[in-house]
Amino acid sequence: VQDINGDGKADFVVVGTHSRQNRYSENHFTKFIVKYYENIGVNENGKIDFEQKNIDGHTNINRNDSYTQGLICYPFIFTNSEGKFEQSIPSPDGHISTPHKFGVLSPMVGTHYINNSNYQILLMHQEGGVMVKFSSYELNKTSRISAITQGGLRTEVDYKELDPVSTKDPHFYAPVKQEKYPYMELEKVSQSYAVSQLRQIINPSQTRKQDFRYRGFVTHLQGKGMIGFRKTARSSWYADGFENTKVWSGAEIDPLNEGLPIKEWSIKTNDETQIFPKDVSPNNQSLLSFKSTQYKVDKLVNGVKVSVLSQEDKPKAVTAIVPTEVTTKDFIKETTSIDRVEYNELYLPVKTISSTNNGFAEKTTQIEYYPANLSAEGKDYSVGRPRVKTELVRAYGDSKGAKEEYHYENNLLKSLITYNRDNSGWLKESYEYDGFGNITTKTISNSVDSNTQTSKTEYEDKGRFVIKKTDNLGLITLITYNDWGQVLTQK
Repeated sequence: VQDINGDGKADFVVVGTHSRQNRYSENHFTKFIVKYYENIGVNENGKIDFEQKNIDGHTNINRNDSYTQGLICYPFIFTNSEGKFEQSIPSPDGHISTPHKFGVLSPMVGTHYINNSNYQILLMHQEGGVMVKFSSYELNKTSRISAITQGGLRTEVDYKELDPVSTKDPHFYAPVKQEKYPYMELEKVSQSYAVSQLRQIINPSQTRKQDFRYRGFVTHLQGKGMIGFRKTARSSWYADGFENTKVWSGAEIDPLNEGLPIKEWSIKTNDETQIFPKDVSPNNQSLLSFKSTQYKVDKLVNGVKVSVLSQEDKPKAVTAIVPTEVTTKDFIKETTSIDRVEYNELYLPVKTISSTNNGFAEKTTQIEYYPANLSAEGKDYSVGRPRVKTELVRAYGDSKGAKEEYHYENNLLKSLITYNRDNSGWLKESYEYDGFGNITTKTISNSVDSNTQTSKTEYEDKGRFVIKKTDNLGLITLITYNDWGQVLTQK
C-alpha cells in the first residue's frame, strides 16, 4: 500500500502469480498479473473507494465454454527455457501446482527513473534476473498530439525531452542563468516534452517543416508555479534542401516580472548558435527586426497605490500592468519607431506619442474620458467612455489634426462629431436604437447647411437579423434567412 500516482492518497497493488513445473524442464513457466487499485477518495458513505486500473493489459474472458465462470487471462508468461516473456498461454494439462522459486516475483513500488522514463511498479524475478516495469499513468505519451488534419492538410508534431543530455541536442533546450530563490531555472526538465518540429504534408512529394527552440525554463517555488521559458524561437516554414532560408522569430519574457514579454526579434540564420543572439538590441545589424516593451507595474491595496507591500496587505494586493514604451526597428527598411503611452489614475491611456526615426515623423493622440461610474450596477456601470479624441500628425514640416467628440444617451452612443483638420467644419452622425441596442436610424448632418442623410435598419422581432434596410436615397433592401441565420434572399 503506497501513494503510487502521486495524488497524496494511498493506493494498493496486488500481484498474482501462477507457476507450473513438470518433469520436462522446458515446460516450466510462471504466469503473473498486476492489479492496480487507485484511491479515488471518500464516497458519500464515508468509505474510501478504489478503482481498478488495468496497467498490464490483462483481459477477463471465458477461456473454455465448459466452465460457467469467467477466467482471467494472465498477460505475461516467463519461460525458464527461453528466458523471455510471451503473450500466449500454454495448455494447463498436466501442470503441477507445487510452488517453487521460479515463481517468486518481488514487487517494488515507488518512483523509479529508468532509461529516461518514470515507473511506479517494478517486478523482480530472482531466477531469471528479469525486471518488469509498469507505470500507473503515461501522461507523457497519451496527452501529446501526434497529428492534426484540417481542411485536408495534415500536420504532424514531433517532440523532444527538455533534457540536453538525454536528447544529445544542446541546441533544442538549454539553461540561460540562475535565479535567486524562490525563482529557479531548471538545467533540464526530465520527462517533460516540448514541440520540436511541425511537418505539413502538402502532397506525397512535398513536405514543409517548422522548427522550435527553447531556453531557460523558470519556475516559482512559493505559489506561482511554472513561469515558462525565458526565451523561445520558431523558424519559418521550409522544405528539405532549403534549410539556409530559415528565418527565426524569437521572444523573451521577464520571469521576475509576471512573465511579461519584453523582447521580440527575427533573424535569418541556419546557425543554431545565432538563433538566440547575445545582443538583442537596435544595435545588432544581424537582426531583421527588433521590438522591446517597457512596463509600468503598480501594486494597489484597496485602490491605493503602495510602494511596499506588508504581509497583511499581500492577499489584498492587485497588480496593475500597462506598457509605457514600445521600441520597434525594421532593419530592412531602416526605420525605428518609439511609442510612449501615458495613463490616468484608472490606467486608461490619455496620451500616446509615436515617433519615427528620432522625430522625423510624429503622431500624438490624446483622449479625454467621461467620469467613471464605478458605484453603479448593471447597464449604468461605466468606465473608459471616451468624450474627446484628438490627433496631431507632423511630418515633412507639415501638420494635420483631427478631432472626434462622443455623446451618450441612456448608456448608448447618441452622436459622433468628426472635425476637419483645423476644426473649422464637422460632420455629425446621430443614432437611434431599438430595445435590443441595435442601431435603427443613422442621420448624418454637417456644419455648412441643413441637408441631412438618413438610413434606416429594421430587425426581426428578436433583434438578431436585419430584415429591411433603407438607404439615404430611399432604396429598400429586403432580406430573408433560414433557420440557421443564413441569408436566403436579398432583394
